[in-house]
Amino acid sequence: MSGQLTLYDYWMALYRHKWAIAIVVFSSFAFTYALSNVLPPVYEAKTSLYIPKESAKILYTGQDQSDLVQVPTLPVPDEKNAGTSIGIMKSKANARRVHKLFPDKSVDELMKNTDIVLGSEFLTEVYVRDRDPKTAAAVANAYVAAYEEFQSESMTKRSERTRKVLEQQLRLVLIQLTENKLRLRQFEGRRDAGTAVRESRDVKADLDKTRANLAAVRRRIAKLTSQLSGEKKAIVPDTGPSANPAQVKENPGNLGTAEDVLRQRLTEQTNDEKSLETKIRSLEDTLNTLDAHATSLPVKFIEHEGLTQRISYLTGLKENLEKNLAEAKLQQQYPPPSVVVAERAIPPEKPAFPIPFLNAFVASVLGLVIGCYYALFLEYLRRLRQERVRSNIDWKPTIRIERNEARFSIP
Repeated sequence: MSGQLTLYDYWMALYRHKWAIAIVVFSSFAFTYALSNVLPPVYEAKTSLYIPKESAKILYTGQDQSDLVQVPTLPVPDEKNAGTSIGIMKSKANARRVHKLFPDKSVDELMKNTDIVLGSEFLTEVYVRDRDPKTAAAVANAYVAAYEEFQSESMTKRSERTRKVLEQQLRLVLIQLTENKLRLRQFEGRRDAGTAVRESRDVKADLDKTRANLAAVRRRIAKLTSQLSGEKKAIVPDTGPSANPAQVKENPGNLGTAEDVLRQRLTEQTNDEKSLETKIRSLEDTLNTLDAHATSLPVKFIEHEGLTQRISYLTGLKENLEKNLAEAKLQQQYPPPSVVVAERAIPPEKPAFPIPFLNAFVASVLGLVIGCYYALFLEYLRRLRQERVRSNIDWKPTIRIERNEARFSIP
């Protein structure tokens, strides 16, 4: 094997062992094709989805109609952001959710036979392999449903916490609003400014009139007292405007003696005096109360304004909390979509593995490579034998000459 081998030598070596190469290639093709037809087929189902770039902001109780406008949801053109969602879908927790729907499939088996990748169009693609095409499609769709369930539960828990906080705040606001309304009703039950002024004016007029009447009664009492002290026997005409002296003189028997009449009138006037004095004291007390109310009116006006503003603020806060609470309940009951399915998995018609012709072709190529190496190996062995034969032929005459020389040599 002395000398440098050329490309021609390699080619001749392959050509010399062409039948060996052909046998290896044909054997690889036939064996792989037969094995592919014997192995059970494996089907692969695919579903495509994407996580919206921004979740749709839907307000069920919004007053603005623009909140109800449906905006298109677009995928995230970023592998890092999509990688988080892919990681959640690949997690064991997501596989356990799928396992609940397919108890005959273990979690490890599901994770082994499922590939979740980000496609060139930034769509998340889920590939599931199984020997049953319907099961493969069902598992692929179940992965999407499990991820959507995870997102829905997360949003539901967040809405539940928000709802509890809003309900607690609403109870506190209702208690404060009820207390302030009660205080305002009690405050408004008192006299206002106009009523206090009018009542004060009326009481003063009534007080002046009562005092004048009291003065007149006292004058009549003084006059009656002076008449009694004179011990007159005749009926003294009354000083009152309703008295008629002629009638009194003409009918003395109807009134009795002059002294009895005077005493009776004196008693009546004394009672009138006491009644008027009691009324004056009552009117003075009422007037003092009205004056005090008028004096404290500015402070009470400020208090009334404060209560009114507080009630207005609490009413607006209550309405806002009720609206937010209704929104939170609806968001909890109908969470917005978190996944958009671009292509739902359907049972594949053809198996993904094995593909007999493709596998046989690949095996033939590998058989060709192996056959070439095998041919070169056979060529190497052939050349090695030739070198050994040539070496033996070259050394045999030399050995005979040495033996003859040794035989005829003189010691």
